[in-house]
Formats: sequence, C-alpha cells, structure tokens
Amino acid sequence: MTQKSLTLLATGAMLFLVNSAQAKVVFVEDSEYVQPFEQGKNGVDASTIIHDYGAYPWVDNTTVVGWYAIVDDDTPSEYKASNGNTQEGAPGIFLLRKAGKSGALGTMRESSNKGFTAMGLELSNDTDSTITEFAVSYLGQQWQHNSGGADKLVFQYSTDASSLDTGKWTTVDSLTFNSLVDSGPNDYIGLATTSGVLSETISGKVTDLQLKSGESIWFRWVDENNKGTDQALSIDSVSIRPTLSK
Repeated sequence: MTQKSLTLLATGAMLFLVNSAQAKVVFVEDSEYVQPFEQGKNGVDASTIIHDYGAYPWVDNTTVVGWYAIVDDDTPSEYKASNGNTQEGAPGIFLLRKAGKSGALGTMRESSNKGFTAMGLELSNDTDSTITEFAVSYLGQQWQHNSGGADKLVFQYSTDASSLDTGKWTTVDSLTFNSLVDSGPNDYIGLATTSGVLSETISGKVTDLQLKSGESIWFRWVDENNKGTDQALSIDSVSIRPTLSK
C-alpha cells in the first residue's frame, strides 16, 4: 500500500495521512485543525470547484480530505456549488457560497429524501498521549427559508465507528445547529440573495474521552428529517482542538 502525507499549517502542526484505504485528519501534537472549505486549502482539493455554479464529482476523503458524506442512505456521487437561490434539493451534498472560492459544506433535504443524511470526518490520535477531550467550534449557516418547519444539524461522535453509518454515536446538544428561522411560506428562496445568509457560531466540547495513541474518533452532523421541504443548513470555519493528558 502506498502512502502520501502532507503537512498543513493551522494553529500548530497538522498532518494529513492519505492512503488508498482511508484518509484521516491525524493529530501529531497539541494543535488545531481548521477547515474553512476553501478551494485548494487545508485538504480541499484544488480541483474542487466552489465559485462556479454547477454539479461536480464528489469523492469521499478526496474532494475534502478526511471528510465523508451520506445522502438518503447512499454515498453521493456529486456535490453542487450554489448560493442556494431557487436551488432544489438533490442526491448530492452542497458547497454553498455567496462569492469567491470559500464555501460551506451543507445539505438541502427534499421531502422525498427520508433516509439517513450526514456529513463528517474521522480524526486519529498519533500524539503518543491520550486525548481526553476536544474543543469544537464552527459557523452554522442557513441558506434557505423553506416551508418544512424547524430543522437542525445534530452533532454526534463515535469512538467505535468505521464510517458515518456504523458504530454507536453520542449526541452533543451544545454542538448541534438549530435552524435560525423555522418556516417560510415558500420554498427554495435563497437567503444569500434576499435578506442575507443567517449564521451562528456554535462551540462546545466532546468530553470524558480516553482516546489513546493510534485510536480514532468520528464526528458527524446529521441532517434531521422533517416533514416537507427542510431548511438548507451548512457548517463552515470548523475548528477542532484536542486536550492531551499530562
């Protein structure tokens, strides 16, 4: 098996290990992983188009290194670059943006999408110390004001998962993003071109861990299934920092 590695500069040193089996975000010391979903930076492939509207191939742990997605019980084959205006939901994941090459990773669940839908990443401890907790923060954003009622991206973690839909998962309420406007009279009206994208900084901790060196943990955001057309929600500016045992 061939292996390729590259070093990224965030707040501290960060190493991404990329191999043919699986890509992870690997902590090699006390550091911070930052993911702004910007083309060509922090593991976002240089060919991952964000600034031009359209549908493009999505490949788990390649389009954004270490990141995975499931939409309606299946791995999506494409993502859509969009500002959300008049954009109906689709089988793919979304990279939403107002302008430029920096986006936000999100979903647009239609009423016909009743299956499991989530996005997330795997993190590995390679620090030679035990990780006891993670401080997590991100920007939750709402891109559409639809008729489906209150919506949320539920944050969960698992220490025994091998993918987004295996293992036992624990919900962290403080890290769950709830829609900021819960219902509207019409569907698919993009906030980026009307009143402006709604956003909220979400922060909290994943605690009571004993993640030993060589072990992994998965984080995921699950798009809750509501009746009707759900709100279009995303995450951006993700920051993850571990606490190492002394």
